[in-house]
Amino acid sequence: MSKAQTLHVKIEGDLVKALHKNATAQKLGVSEFVLRAIRFYLSRSGGKEMEIRRQYQQGYGKVDRTELSLEMKECEEEQVWPEP
Repeated sequence: MSKAQTLHVKIEGDLVKALHKNATAQKLGVSEFVLRAIRFYLSRSGGKEMEIRRQYQQGYGKVDRTELSLEMKECEEEQVWPEP
């Protein structure tokens, strides 16, 4: 584990209040709670987020929106909407 560093983060007032009311945050302390939340997020997202972005760009990034709109226009006429 590397040497700890101080990080200054601005957090909205409502979020700070909710954090201080949270039982787990009270038990662990705010710093430890935030550290665990960051570790959890990073372990879950890891490389997945970048891979998803790459796949999205590959699949949708090159689509001509005008072409897609024209293609979908044909489908709109066939849609059936239930009566209210």
